[in-house]
Amino acid sequence: MNEAQSGRFEVARQHASEFYTGLRRRLLPVLNGAPRGDVRTMLAERDSIIASLARDDPASAGTLTGVLVRLRETVHRAALDSSNVSGAL
Repeated sequence: MNEAQSGRFEVARQHASEFYTGLRRRLLPVLNGAPRGDVRTMLAERDSIIASLARDDPASAGTLTGVLVRLRETVHRAALDSSNVSGAL
């Protein structure tokens, strides 16, 4: 996100791609219920965010910030209700 705010969109695009790969590979498999659905929604936004970064769109920094805030809230809710987590976070 800092890269996008600084206008380094290619670096931000690469980091965003790695971020979404990590969500899919590491976090999604251990979540259940609503948190899993929330992460699936975030993953569905991947292509549009990556494309926005590839176009050097300054608004992409705000979009990424929103995703990170939602992810933090999702993980927090999942941690509070351990029935939403099938393994250690």
